Formats: sequence, structure tokens, C-alpha cells
Amino acid sequence: MKKIVSFVLALTMLMMAGAALAETIKPAEFARSFDVEITLPEGATTAANEVGENTMTAITLAEAGKPGYVFIISPSDMQALDGKKMSELTDEEKASLVEAMSLGMDSPSERWVTLDNGGLLLLVEENTEANDYAYATTLYDGFFIFVYASYEDYDKMTEEDIQVMIDIMQSLKIIPVEQ
Repeated sequence: MKKIVSFVLALTMLMMAGAALAETIKPAEFARSFDVEITLPEGATTAANEVGENTMTAITLAEAGKPGYVFIISPSDMQALDGKKMSELTDEEKASLVEAMSLGMDSPSERWVTLDNGGLLLLVEENTEANDYAYATTLYDGFFIFVYASYEDYDKMTEEDIQVMIDIMQSLKIIPVEQ
């Protein structure tokens, strides 16, 4: 989990660089069991980066004054999660995941969201005066797939900001790859 946070921080620096304008994008094609597609808000731009086994796509919304969003796919370093989907986790594994995603947060809150496709999404948000950021996370085949969001100055996230994260994850399409 510590690796994920450091990758998010590194990628935040890339948020200024924009790439192709797209509504539906394929953030990465992997040499593993699946690819993904996501649908972005109209006018969003992206910049992709791969760091080790982590694929990150910075998403910049067209509307000024919005938080930065980063779409990330990262292998789980939690052995118990290998090969699993979020909906297959036990209550104990879910509690461990909440703990890992909340690591380093002073005042985290979490909620579980059931997606239209039946998938399960964990939303964890830091809620302090000085620091507000959030993760919307799911798990597929032992890989974390998530959106990280924060304002540049870590200002308070609104429910609308959080909904953008949920909408991106709602649009997630997993494409199995034949090996």
C-alpha cells in the first residue's frame, strides 16, 4: 500500500501534462489477463505513465477549479487478495483492505458502493481541515483498480467531486486478454 501512495504522489506531478482528448479511453494494455476501458467526463484530458507494474493515467477535467483525478492499476501486495475480485472478499479481508487504504489518514471515512454491474467499490476519504483526498477502489484478479482524487491544495472534496470518481469507476470495463 505504501508503494501505491508513493506512486500517486509521483504521478501528481505529471497532472499538468495533458494528452489526447477522449471520452472513452483504454488507459493501458497489459501483458496480463485483462485490459480496461473507462469513460471520462466530456472534455477531460489524460496523461499516462507506467512505473514498474503500476499503470497510472492522470485525468484533468475541462472545468477549472476541480480536483485532479488519477486512475491507477496496481498489483496487490496483499497475498490474500491474489486472483480475487472485490465481491469475493470475506468480511475480514474487506476490513484489512479498509485499514490498508486508510493508512496514513488522520480522519478516514469509508463506504461501500455497489456498481451497476454488481461489482463492489470501496470509497475511502480523508476528512480533515488541512487534508482532504479520496480513493475509489475495486479489485480484479488481484490488481487494485482505483481513482485517487484531491485538490492541489487538498481543499475539501465535495459530494460532486466524489461522484466523478464513482462515475469513472462505474464506467470501468474489464476486457479479458487471451494468454
